[in-house]
Amino acid sequence: MDDTEHEPDYSDDASTFGDRIASAREAIGLNQTELAQRLGVRTKTVRDWEQDRAEPRSNRLQMLAGLLNVSIMWLMSGRGDGIETGEGDMGLDAVRADLLAEIRAVREDQITLARRLSRLERKLRAICKKLAPEPKDIRLRKLRMRSWRRGTKEMDLILGPFSDTALEALSLEELGRYEALLGEDDNSLYRSVTGTEETPDAYSGTLDAIRQIHQI
Repeated sequence: MDDTEHEPDYSDDASTFGDRIASAREAIGLNQTELAQRLGVRTKTVRDWEQDRAEPRSNRLQMLAGLLNVSIMWLMSGRGDGIETGEGDMGLDAVRADLLAEIRAVREDQITLARRLSRLERKLRAICKKLAPEPKDIRLRKLRMRSWRRGTKEMDLILGPFSDTALEALSLEELGRYEALLGEDDNSLYRSVTGTEETPDAYSGTLDAIRQIHQI
C-alpha cells in the first residue's frame, strides 16, 4: 500500500483568482450561469473570470464576495476568510450553514434593493428633466422650426418671418400663447390672419402682431 500523502486538488497557496472564484461558487452549489444571473452579468463574463482572462471591477468584486460568502481579500490573494476545506464539529457546521444562508439572503436582498433604488433614481431624474424649464434659446429654435414647417405654403410665409423677427422680444407668457396658436388648424389660422374669420380672443394680440409684421 502506498503510504505517501497526496495534496488536495485545491490549495489557497497554489490557486489563482479564477480558481478561488470557481471553488467558492461550487462550494455554495451554483453553476456559472446561476452566479452570472445573480450578479447581473453574462455567463461568459464569469467564465472569463474563472479562466483568469479578466477581473471584475471593484463594485462587482464586492457583490461577488458577498454572494460567495468569502472576503474580498481571500478572492484577491487567498488570505482571509474563504471556503472551508477541513471537517469541523457537525453541530457548529449546521449553525454556521444556517447563518451563512441567512447572510446570503440578506445580501441578495441588498442587491435587489440597490437595483430597485437605481431604477427609481433614473425615473426621478427623467421626471425632473421633463419638469425643468426648457432653455429659452432651445424653445425659440423649436418654435421657429414649427413656424416654417406648417404644411401650407401660405402659413409658412406668414408665421416663418414673424418667428424670425418677433419671437426674441416676446415674454414667456406671449411665447406660451404663440405656441398654443401653432397647434391650431392652418386654414382657420389663415382666415383669422386675413380677416375672413373672427379672431379668437385668446390669440387676438398675437394675431395683431403677425398682421403688423406683414402689414395686413
